[in-house]
Amino acid sequence: MRGTELTERQQEVLDHIRNHIRTHGMPPSRSELGRTLKLVSKSAIAYHLQALERKGWIQLTPGLDRGIQLLREGTPVFDPDELPEVAAGTPILADESKAAWRIPDDLAQRLHPQADLYVVVHGDSMDRIGYRSNDIVAVKRNPDPPDGEVVIARIGHEITLKCFHRAAEDRIELQPRSSNPEHQPLVIDKTTSDWEIVGVVVGAMIGPRPTTGC
Repeated sequence: MRGTELTERQQEVLDHIRNHIRTHGMPPSRSELGRTLKLVSKSAIAYHLQALERKGWIQLTPGLDRGIQLLREGTPVFDPDELPEVAAGTPILADESKAAWRIPDDLAQRLHPQADLYVVVHGDSMDRIGYRSNDIVAVKRNPDPPDGEVVIARIGHEITLKCFHRAAEDRIELQPRSSNPEHQPLVIDKTTSDWEIVGVVVGAMIGPRPTTGC
């Protein structure tokens, strides 16, 4: 039978993993663990994680930097690679086969309003207000948002993350907020285009970086 008693250092690593998931909705990366716990080598980080896995406290997913799942917590923690993607840049094809991600309930309950789905950002067209590739955004369904909201929009079979603006009665603009000057607003003719506003971003899991509005 495997021993489950933890050393003081292993308990410290486990507590940090728990706290990181509770705060950010995802496991820490190996480098984040190293910085916080002052583990100077990758081998030291791997040693403690493997010890926790052997003792049945966590499960590691090979090849994923954040592939750490708590096993005794009753908390669903999923791999961000299972999220649907949304483009912060050129719109990308919507992938209906990927399931929306559930974060721990105690974190989800901090969002007002409550989120309906979660997506991962791809691209840099919203980086000036804090949304970058691989960030996870929480979305509340709302087909008719006020001006200035950060929204997820569908254009044909593509989805994108932008700031919403009513340019005229029959026209809207989806505006980037980017440090990259190549990104330009997407102008949509409401009378002819196949489009919809999927929802409004109500939160983001991006670690300590602040996210602001449009």
